[in-house]
Amino acid sequence: MTVATLRPNADTSYSAAWSIGGGSPTHSVALADANDATYSRNAAFVNDALLVQLDTIAWPAEDVRIVGVRIKIRGYRGATFNSTRATTRLEATSDPTADDWQTTGTVAAYDGIVRTRAPNGQAWTRGAIDYLGILLYANYQPDVYITRLDVDVTYHKPPVVVLTGPTGTQTTSRPTIAWTTSQEDGFVQTHWEAKVFTAAQVAAAGFDPAISTPVAGSGVRTGSQASWILGATGGGELSGDGTPTLDLDQGNYSVYLRAADTLLGEPHWSLWDDQTFSVAYDFPSTPILVAKFTQGTSSPRT
Repeated sequence: MTVATLRPNADTSYSAAWSIGGGSPTHSVALADANDATYSRNAAFVNDALLVQLDTIAWPAEDVRIVGVRIKIRGYRGATFNSTRATTRLEATSDPTADDWQTTGTVAAYDGIVRTRAPNGQAWTRGAIDYLGILLYANYQPDVYITRLDVDVTYHKPPVVVLTGPTGTQTTSRPTIAWTTSQEDGFVQTHWEAKVFTAAQVAAAGFDPAISTPVAGSGVRTGSQASWILGATGGGELSGDGTPTLDLDQGNYSVYLRAADTLLGEPHWSLWDDQTFSVAYDFPSTPILVAKFTQGTSSPRT
């Protein structure tokens, strides 16, 4: 799993109950640095919120799956009151969960729960993370100091696939497709799919390996294998559209392959990798039939 830590980068709104201390120009700067001497403080008996926006993640090209979001703070209470609490919530009126901490007179770190779903109950999306804001409350208990705010976003990257064959010129109508996969720690390949297209198909407008009809293919298979002979038995004699796979004619082709591991019970697919190759049969020489007559017979001998 990959963990990206987001920090405040802009003040969105806050009431006069919230003040900035330690010389920081904004609340977001005070909460983003690693200095406990800078802080945001709520000193009033109100529950007014401080809302900050977060920086964004440089997402990879793959279709990552976000599996959890955790809010973390550092803070303490002042000397005026014996008991103060801090509350954080995602910027969403529908957020059913709030992290609630009992602060002490010593600076301490507080880790919230892992939210596996967005506030609307749906799976997390990149867009939801990119526009995430955090609300901080003093919960009607003044003299709360917040020195740090982090949001950890945990996401899973799919496998990376590299096709290693076929390459060059193949002299068989059913070449071997081979590949390697790499996964995050603890994950293995559980699904794969291969498709073969002609060079003309690939060059055509609108070509997409995910939806274009191949001339041959495996269909979605389960397993951790890393090679497959085109048209091999066991269900592999069907192309992507369900029609029988024919031996490849002579010509130029591209093979496309994707693989998946399994996350939360569902395949998590890689990007398609592709490799070009050609087929040129090595035909045997044409046999020559020779007929001869033998003297004294009327029948030819061969």
